[in-house]
Amino acid sequence: MRSCFRSLERHGVRYLLISGQASILYGAAEFSEDVDLWVSPDPANLRALRAALHDARANVHKLTPPLDPAVARRGLGFHFLLPPEGLEPCYLDIMGRPPRVGSFASARRRASIMKTPLGTMPVVAIVDLVELKKTRRLGDYEVISRLALARLSAAGRSPGKAVLTWALRHAFRIEDAVQILETWPSARGLLESVGCAWLRQLESIWTPGTPLDAEDHARVQLALNAEIGEHQRRDLLYWSGIIDELREMRRAGTLLPEGSAV
Repeated sequence: MRSCFRSLERHGVRYLLISGQASILYGAAEFSEDVDLWVSPDPANLRALRAALHDARANVHKLTPPLDPAVARRGLGFHFLLPPEGLEPCYLDIMGRPPRVGSFASARRRASIMKTPLGTMPVVAIVDLVELKKTRRLGDYEVISRLALARLSAAGRSPGKAVLTWALRHAFRIEDAVQILETWPSARGLLESVGCAWLRQLESIWTPGTPLDAEDHARVQLALNAEIGEHQRRDLLYWSGIIDELREMRRAGTLLPEGSAV
């Protein structure tokens, strides 16, 4: 994978590291099987990407359409297998327009340049990473909650109202919400404006400094589960259209052959 990133840099590919590996760098996850990139979907950048993947000896993995701007801007993903640099294969997933975020240019301005085991690279900002992680996978919501705490920690002792409100809205664990409310008492006055029903329920039965009993915890957890379920429903609706398009491309024979060289 290191050689792939060196190739990306050599060809001047504009990209951001996203998803699992980005979450690891922010301390919100421990493991990810693959590497996910968000690339600028403009024609020149995709040409540079194809050249970089060719130099890295990447092969098409699965359900991958042609790597062209129109397809990239529709939100379809591109999946590649890189030569292993150890015992395990290296999977690389690329998108030109991920869901729930704005333009690549805006995200690139917010990104952090971070030193990683794979080299120094641009990593998507926490606020964008959180939107990307609102998927159907239940485990992603624990990661989001950790990212919310990470952003608060980075803001210092006195995070502003906007950061506190954002963190409360993205605390998807009861324990994390309680930690925010106890560490920054001013956050209690923001619960109404956050607009989360489960947080209002927590506020109505929780006494600061006192843990919730099992029955109250279960009631709040049910309300929190409903909030998570709504995000999962939206993600399912988003990807249903993408999946339909991929099925049509497979029927039409326009997907790239699995195992073919880039």
